[in-house]
Amino acid sequence: MVGGVQWTLTTQLHDLDYAHDKCHLSEKLQNMQIKSDHPALGAEKTGLRISKEKTEVMRASSKQREKIKLKHEELEDVQSFTYLGSVVTLDGRADEDIKSRIGKARQAFKP
Repeated sequence: MVGGVQWTLTTQLHDLDYAHDKCHLSEKLQNMQIKSDHPALGAEKTGLRISKEKTEVMRASSKQREKIKLKHEELEDVQSFTYLGSVVTLDGRADEDIKSRIGKARQAFKP
Protein backbone atom coordinates (compact mmCIF):
# COMPACT_ATOMS: atom_id res chain seq x y z
CA MET A 1 0.00 0.00 0.00
CA VAL A 2 1.25 3.47 -0.91
CA GLY A 3 2.29 5.65 2.08
CA GLY A 4 -0.41 6.99 4.37
CA VAL A 5 -0.09 9.15 7.48
CA GLN A 6 1.82 8.05 10.56
CA TRP A 7 -0.75 6.79 13.11
CA THR A 8 1.43 5.16 15.75
CA LEU A 9 5.15 4.53 15.94
CA THR A 10 4.88 1.43 13.75
CA THR A 11 1.56 1.94 11.91
CA GLN A 12 0.37 4.10 9.03
CA LEU A 13 -3.27 4.96 8.37
CA HIS A 14 -4.00 4.78 4.63
CA ASP A 15 -7.72 5.41 4.30
CA LEU A 16 -11.06 5.42 6.05
CA ASP A 17 -13.66 3.22 4.35
CA TYR A 18 -17.37 2.85 4.92
CA ALA A 19 -19.78 1.56 2.27
CA HIS A 20 -19.61 4.04 -0.62
CA ASP A 21 -17.71 6.71 1.34
CA LYS A 22 -13.95 6.61 1.28
CA CYS A 23 -11.42 9.03 2.69
CA HIS A 24 -7.82 8.66 1.44
CA LEU A 25 -4.98 9.91 3.64
CA SER A 26 -1.44 10.63 2.55
CA GLU A 27 1.50 12.81 3.50
CA LYS A 28 2.75 13.08 -0.10
CA LEU A 29 1.04 14.51 -3.17
CA GLN A 30 2.40 11.75 -5.41
CA ASN A 31 0.92 9.05 -3.15
CA MET A 32 -2.45 10.81 -3.09
CA GLN A 33 -2.55 10.87 -6.89
CA ILE A 34 -1.82 7.12 -6.98
CA LYS A 35 -4.60 6.53 -4.42
CA SER A 36 -7.00 8.50 -6.63
CA ASP A 37 -6.05 6.60 -9.80
CA HIS A 38 -6.15 3.07 -8.37
CA PRO A 39 -9.86 2.88 -7.34
CA ALA A 40 -10.93 4.55 -10.61
CA LEU A 41 -9.18 1.86 -12.65
CA GLY A 42 -10.70 -0.90 -10.51
CA ALA A 43 -14.16 0.61 -10.83
CA GLU A 44 -13.91 0.74 -14.61
CA LYS A 45 -13.16 -2.98 -14.77
CA THR A 46 -16.50 -3.71 -13.09
CA GLY A 47 -18.52 -1.18 -15.09
CA LEU A 48 -18.65 1.41 -12.31
CA ARG A 49 -17.26 4.92 -12.21
CA ILE A 50 -16.14 7.32 -9.50
CA SER A 51 -18.05 10.59 -9.64
CA LYS A 52 -15.78 13.61 -10.11
CA GLU A 53 -18.62 15.81 -8.83
CA LYS A 54 -18.75 13.93 -5.52
CA THR A 55 -14.97 13.67 -5.08
CA GLU A 56 -13.15 16.43 -3.20
CA VAL A 57 -9.63 17.15 -1.98
CA MET A 58 -8.76 18.76 1.35
CA ARG A 59 -5.12 19.62 2.01
CA ALA A 60 -3.86 19.99 5.54
CA SER A 61 -0.78 22.20 5.86
CA SER A 62 0.49 21.54 2.36
CA LYS A 63 2.58 23.95 0.34
CA GLN A 64 2.01 21.79 -2.76
CA ARG A 65 -0.72 23.31 -4.90
CA GLU A 66 -0.59 20.86 -7.81
CA LYS A 67 -4.11 19.58 -8.45
CA ILE A 68 -5.11 15.97 -7.76
CA LYS A 69 -6.79 14.50 -10.83
CA LEU A 70 -9.36 11.83 -11.47
CA LYS A 71 -9.00 10.49 -15.02
CA HIS A 72 -7.14 13.64 -16.12
CA GLU A 73 -9.78 15.99 -14.66
CA GLU A 74 -8.82 18.23 -11.75
CA LEU A 75 -10.63 17.63 -8.47
CA GLU A 76 -12.00 20.49 -6.39
CA ASP A 77 -9.99 21.63 -3.35
CA VAL A 78 -12.28 22.28 -0.36
CA GLN A 79 -12.03 23.74 3.14
CA SER A 80 -14.51 21.19 4.56
CA PHE A 81 -16.40 18.04 3.58
CA THR A 82 -18.98 15.71 5.09
CA TYR A 83 -17.89 12.17 5.91
CA LEU A 84 -20.42 9.73 7.40
CA GLY A 85 -22.62 12.66 8.40
CA SER A 86 -19.86 14.58 10.18
CA VAL A 87 -18.45 17.84 8.88
CA VAL A 88 -14.65 17.69 8.68
CA THR A 89 -12.93 21.08 8.41
CA LEU A 90 -9.41 22.10 7.49
CA ASP A 91 -8.84 23.71 10.90
CA GLY A 92 -9.98 20.54 12.71
CA ARG A 93 -12.57 22.38 14.79
CA ALA A 94 -16.03 20.96 15.46
CA ASP A 95 -18.05 24.20 15.13
CA GLU A 96 -19.46 23.44 11.66
CA ASP A 97 -20.26 19.84 12.61
CA ILE A 98 -22.12 20.98 15.74
CA LYS A 99 -24.13 23.57 13.75
CA SER A 100 -25.00 20.89 11.19
CA ARG A 101 -26.13 18.42 13.86
CA ILE A 102 -28.24 21.05 15.65
CA GLY A 103 -29.90 21.92 12.33
CA LYS A 104 -30.66 18.26 11.62
CA ALA A 105 -32.10 17.80 15.13
CA ARG A 106 -34.30 20.89 14.70
CA GLN A 107 -35.66 19.47 11.43
CA ALA A 108 -36.30 16.06 13.02
CA PHE A 109 -38.27 17.51 15.95
CA LYS A 110 -40.04 20.23 14.01
CA PRO A 111 -43.83 20.04 14.50
